Amino acid sequence: MKKQDTIVIGIMEKDSNRNTIKFIKNLLISLDYRLYYANKKESIIGLNTEGINLLIFDINSSNMDLYGSWDIEFDILIHNFMEDHHYQNDIFLKQFSDCKYYIINSDDKNWVNLPLKSLKGIVINYGFNNKAALTISSYDINQVIRASICLQREIITTQDNRIEPFEFMAKINSHNKGNIYPVLAASALTLVLNHKYDHIYL
Repeated sequence: MKKQDTIVIGIMEKDSNRNTIKFIKNLLISLDYRLYYANKKESIIGLNTEGINLLIFDINSSNMDLYGSWDIEFDILIHNFMEDHHYQNDIFLKQFSDCKYYIINSDDKNWVNLPLKSLKGIVINYGFNNKAALTISSYDINQVIRASICLQREIITTQDNRIEPFEFMAKINSHNKGNIYPVLAASALTLVLNHKYDHIYL
């Protein structure tokens, strides 16, 4: 049996809108990953595909200290909108200090408070702003969201491949503009995991 590489992923997001893990799960399943574990709240999930095993943790304000006491070493950390006081949490800073990849929402006004200068890993930012590595070039909202998502800078994947800038379409079964952010985060993660596609449906 081929050895599986395990990649540990953490998601840090404010408590009032925690759906990034759901969009990540759905996108990965559409890319032929198999869900092999989920706790009751689906705050911890495991997915795998040939040669890759993913463990994904949804980290909120009530369990942040717990993850710190477990001393989990994350390979990839995903940042979405967070509460102001979370940026002052020592556990948060510890977990954020040593990862291979950081996927950061640069539309969050506080993202500059992240310890970016000390990071050794690869930073990929996303958002509506035109300086983001992964951004929206156009979108419309009716019964669903249709968005054109643009990768503006090259990404080096976990397989050491290079994904050059390109554009793809996303159809999101929602009319809430805020759901574009978790879709951007999920898209950035799957690109890092070496998946490239023309369109996604979520």
